[in-house]
Amino acid sequence: MPALQGKSIKDFILDKVLPQQAEEPPRNCSVKQLETLTQQRLSSAYNGNYSEQSVTDIFEQAIADHGKR
Repeated sequence: MPALQGKSIKDFILDKVLPQQAEEPPRNCSVKQLETLTQQRLSSAYNGNYSEQSVTDIFEQAIADHGKR
């Protein structure tokens, strides 16, 4: 197949594994949502809106709050 396209096997494999930008499908909605969330969180952190609690404390509080429901 690659020979018919005038490509080396290496080029053929690279095209399949790492397609060119123009050939890539539209970005996944989940990725866009993650980018939006990350940007919001970074903005909040830069503005000083963040928790002083450790990650462990936050998880323990969330687990305790979930158990109260």
